[in-house]
Amino acid sequence: MPLSVHARRMLAVGLGSQSAADEVVTVIDADGGTLSTPVRERIVQAVGNRQAGDLISDAIDADTALGAYASEHLRHILDTAAFAEIDAELGA
Repeated sequence: MPLSVHARRMLAVGLGSQSAADEVVTVIDADGGTLSTPVRERIVQAVGNRQAGDLISDAIDADTALGAYASEHLRHILDTAAFAEIDAELGA
């Protein structure tokens, strides 16, 4: 199911880039794909941790569930509703 407008907006705010959020949403809605290097770097910058950013990007690419470590970092850049929706969509 496509992400809600709210989740899309919160992702854009959390990443600090509408274009990066659009790419992430496209990959999530397609149930996997490949994020570009600039978007992967944007995720790392947004969460403030290289390992967590790479884990989040890898989970989005492969459409797999986030682990606890990656979830904790992604939760910091999204509100509760947006995080829950994105978390549920990955690996669903």
